[in-house]
Amino acid sequence: MTRTMPSVAIGPMEAAGCAAALGVGLRALGSDAEVAVSFAHPFGYPADRVLSRRQRVAYGLRAAQMRDVLHYQFGRTWLPSLVDARLARARGATVAMTFHGNDCRLYDLTRALFPPAANDPPARDDSPVRERLRRLAGVCHAAIVKDLELLAYVAPFFERTYLLPLPLYPVPVAEPTPGDPPVVLHAPSDPRTKGTAIIEATMASLGRSADLRVLSGVAHDRVQAELGRATVVVDQLNFVSIGIFALEAMRAGVPVLAEYDPRLLAPYQIDVPVVRVTPESLGDELEALLGDTDRRRELGERGREYVARHEPARVAAAALRIYEHAPGAPAGIYEATTDDIRRFDPMPAAEREERRTGRRHTGVAS
Repeated sequence: MTRTMPSVAIGPMEAAGCAAALGVGLRALGSDAEVAVSFAHPFGYPADRVLSRRQRVAYGLRAAQMRDVLHYQFGRTWLPSLVDARLARARGATVAMTFHGNDCRLYDLTRALFPPAANDPPARDDSPVRERLRRLAGVCHAAIVKDLELLAYVAPFFERTYLLPLPLYPVPVAEPTPGDPPVVLHAPSDPRTKGTAIIEATMASLGRSADLRVLSGVAHDRVQAELGRATVVVDQLNFVSIGIFALEAMRAGVPVLAEYDPRLLAPYQIDVPVVRVTPESLGDELEALLGDTDRRRELGERGREYVARHEPARVAAAALRIYEHAPGAPAGIYEATTDDIRRFDPMPAAEREERRTGRRHTGVAS
């Protein structure tokens, strides 16, 4: 029996090429998928439609009436007051939201549970984010996140939350051709939060043993070209998870150093071949890696194997399972793979309620 593929609308935001990559993957599997965003991405990720304010209204209404699935990104919908999501839900379409970071991060919880990631000022008001999560939870069948940090913010609000790898936007990948002296590449989307100043100071302390190239605010294709000349990549500091740029570097066979907390990785991330560093250990780890050709080669090979699970069609196949599973599934936390959907619950109910209300924060997700 031939499986009927749902038609899917993806948007209205783009986050590091994930919306575009999901569209590529769904179409490869035979789904009628369209990426419609509110503005062109500054790094050049493509979209099927870039909508003006007036066009967003028409598109949101049409998608709500015609599409089988509305897969929103970054905590936003096409229409204000979640009108499109409510209309789609009322007519039986599946409504899902993928969260990416600052669209769901609650900084009172971040400071309590994940201090390395608390880069924003302590006076930040979390109430608008809490209210957004509550409203979205009332209309979406499912929330989708990439790791246990984001799960800690989102799962207390939603009936169903799914762990799903981020899809990596496909680009041609050239074999690395490192320069002499070695090149350390860092490409922060936000230098303030990615630890760029610490990385620059660390490189200065290493003297002339390597060149540091920092790329920020440049087009995606230029970053990919620079990856071909990189010896190693330092992705980000002061974070507890693995970012998209780390995945892109691994796809190119370039070894990666980054700060992350293994306790907060999703099950599919546990074997990630990224050298774990802190601001204090970065210098020693970087110097050791630059001096070890065999280890760099091994990490490059393992990285290429690892990122296969982020290939768009594989992630899209798991997303299709979520679209089918979420409308009738019991409340809970799940891991979605290309093969199945299985329960995964790292949080007792009492702890989930504490995180939802923000009244008390103890312990670390595990």
